[in-house]
Amino acid sequence: MPLNAQVNLDSPVALAMQAVQTAVRSDQTVQQALDDLRERRIDHRIVYVYVLGAGGRLEGVLPIRALLLAGGGQRVDRLMQRRVVSVTETTSMRDALALFASQRLLALPVVDGEGRLSGAIDVGAYAEETIELAERQRLWDLFQMMGVSVASAPLDGVASGFRMRIPWLAVNLVGGLACALIAASHEELLVQAVAAATFIPLVLTLAEAVSMQAMTLSLQLLHGAGVPWASVRRRVAVEARTALVLGATCGTCVAGAATLLDPEAALALPLLASVTAVMILAALLGAGLPVLLHATHLDPRIAAGPVVLMGTDVIAMATYLALTAAWLA
Repeated sequence: MPLNAQVNLDSPVALAMQAVQTAVRSDQTVQQALDDLRERRIDHRIVYVYVLGAGGRLEGVLPIRALLLAGGGQRVDRLMQRRVVSVTETTSMRDALALFASQRLLALPVVDGEGRLSGAIDVGAYAEETIELAERQRLWDLFQMMGVSVASAPLDGVASGFRMRIPWLAVNLVGGLACALIAASHEELLVQAVAAATFIPLVLTLAEAVSMQAMTLSLQLLHGAGVPWASVRRRVAVEARTALVLGATCGTCVAGAATLLDPEAALALPLLASVTAVMILAALLGAGLPVLLHATHLDPRIAAGPVVLMGTDVIAMATYLALTAAWLA
C-alpha cells in the first residue's frame, strides 16, 4: 500500500504495513521451512525470512543465504539471528524511516504489544512517496517559519494577504523599534566610539543566523502532538555547546577585523565577548521558543520565525552595546 493522504510521516506504521508471507517457525528444519515457503503464494519480494516462536512471537530473522546453503536437517533456530530490529504498531512512520537509514535495513518487522509479528514495512515500497512527503513537510515548515500559512498561500486578494502577513510584520516592527530605543540609550557610546556602531549589523546578522539554524533543528522534533522533552533537552544542550564554539570562532574573526580596521578603538575583546555571548543566547532562544509555543498548543511553525528574529535582534543589540559600554568605561 503506497503512502497517501491518510498515511503520513506521523502516522503509525500499522496503517502502512503489509502482511508477512515469509515467516517460518523456529522448531522447523531448513527443509521443512523451504517446503513451507514453496507452498505459499508469495506476492511480494522476499527481503527477510522472519522466525516465529510460540504464539507467533518474533524470535529472530533467518538470512536468505543461510536458508539456501544450510543442510536440510539443520534447525532454523540454530541458524537464525536473534537480534532483530523491529517496531511496534504505534511507532510513527518518521521513526521507522529513521531506523531504515540508521540500521541500513530493507524491511522492518512490526510487532504488537506482546511481541507477536503483525506485519512488515518495506523500504522499497515507500521510499519515493516518503521522499515526497518529507519534501512537502520541509516546504510547509519553511512557509510557516516565515509567518505564512501554506493553506492561505494562494493569492486570494490584497485584503487577505494583508491580514495574513501584518501580524508577523508587526512583530518585526516592534523588534526594530526596540532596537532603536536600545541604540538611543547608548548614544554617548556610539558618538564616542563610532567603530562600535560599525559592527552592529554584523553582530545582528550572526545572531539571527544561528538562531534560525537552531530553530529549524528544534522544529524537527515537534511534528507530533506532545513534546519529546528528553530529545529537546539534548537538542538545547547541543545547540548551546555548538553556539559556544561558533561564537568563539566568529568572535575571534570579528575581533581581528576590528583590530586591523581601528587598532586604537580597543574593541577586540568586547567584540569577542559580545559575539560569543550573543550567539549562545540566540541559539538558546531559537531552540527553546518553538518548544514553549508547542507546549502551550500554539503552532510553533507560524509564530516561531518572526518572534525568534525579533527576540534575537533585541537580545543581540542590548548585549553587544551593554558589554561594549562596560568595557570602554
